Amino acid sequence: MKSRRSAGPPLASARAIAAGLWLFAAAGGSAIVIMTIIGADPAAGDFWPGILVFACIAIDALTCTTVGALIVTRRPDNLVGWLLAALGVGLVLTFGGFGLAGIRAPQAGPDDVLGGLASWLGVVAFNPTIALVGLVMLLFPDGHLPNPRWKGPIGAVVVMILAATSVIALKPGSFDPTLPANPFGVDHPVVRAMAPVALAAASLGALGSILLGAIAVASRFASARGDTRQQMKWFLGAVAIVALTIVPGIVLSTTPLTATADSGSQQFGLFDVVGSASLALVPIAIGVAVLRYRLYDIDRLISRTVGWAIVTVVLLAVFGTGIVAIQAILVGVTQGETLAVAVSTLAAFALFQPVRRRVQGAVDRRFDRARYDAARVIEGFSERLRDELELGTLSDEIMRVAADAVRPASAAVWLRPGLGVQHRHR
Repeated sequence: MKSRRSAGPPLASARAIAAGLWLFAAAGGSAIVIMTIIGADPAAGDFWPGILVFACIAIDALTCTTVGALIVTRRPDNLVGWLLAALGVGLVLTFGGFGLAGIRAPQAGPDDVLGGLASWLGVVAFNPTIALVGLVMLLFPDGHLPNPRWKGPIGAVVVMILAATSVIALKPGSFDPTLPANPFGVDHPVVRAMAPVALAAASLGALGSILLGAIAVASRFASARGDTRQQMKWFLGAVAIVALTIVPGIVLSTTPLTATADSGSQQFGLFDVVGSASLALVPIAIGVAVLRYRLYDIDRLISRTVGWAIVTVVLLAVFGTGIVAIQAILVGVTQGETLAVAVSTLAAFALFQPVRRRVQGAVDRRFDRARYDAARVIEGFSERLRDELELGTLSDEIMRVAADAVRPASAAVWLRPGLGVQHRHR
């Protein structure tokens, strides 16, 4: 009873703080969506995609805070939960600040205090929010660094970001020509000279934290065993899916198709919406891995994700190469665009099943070995079953295959009485 009373108040305080962070993220995410709708131009071609992208970002922030709060209430000693909750708040401050500043600037002018405060919040929260991502990667899944030697590098990065952000917060004037002036700016020669250096240092520190986090994840995964390895697989699987959804948007954003005809400004499209929505998978995967209520088998998910990604790339390459080749062949006769597209489509369709089977088999051997081995055992059993007629031998074979394929703690085969075979148990 004594230990329970002493542990109660800290847990109650942790839950209260987590609830407050969640309410802030929920209110701030709603404000981001509302500000996006107010500030967006209905005549713009990316009106709805832009609103959906910022709505997804608000959902991402709320997801981070929700998962973080859930971890805090269950395991308050695990710093991953606190960092996730702080990351959600950082996303709200960053995008909410820039969104409000962008709305106030054209309406109230460059000297607007509210717009300047919002701009200040967005700029000050930007790099620390990125650094939080790296810290989550460093401490995942148990809330501790991989080993004490990491304290020096991560401490240097944190100090660099905090010091640089302190100088950035005092930068005089506006942070960007399109944003209101900084209400906390100090017009001093030293601050003016240090501001560009601080901006570069903060960005370098944020990227450094991401790099350290990636190295830590790779190091943990290489040495992880048992549940820890499954936890790492959940995290890496979510990151892989996010990468597969974000990369197409990044690639397409560099093409002329994603720019407006008059200004060349970037527009939001379907891939941007999907990519921003997929970011919520990472905190969800972290929550599943840290809480470990039930670590579902992630190997098959990773195998399918990698397999479909390779198949998609191969078929797109066949499709694009076919169009170029056929058009080059027919250029002297006709433009050949319709025929080239039709033939390339048929070729890609015909190759789909053979490519998928071969690629998925190769990927399963690498990422889903247990299922691949089980499939091989069952396939061999089906071959032997065709020639086996004796029920006693067949029941023994069933028991052996079950043991090799799924490794049960116990197994039994029951046959109807009168068939001459007794109940067998293993």
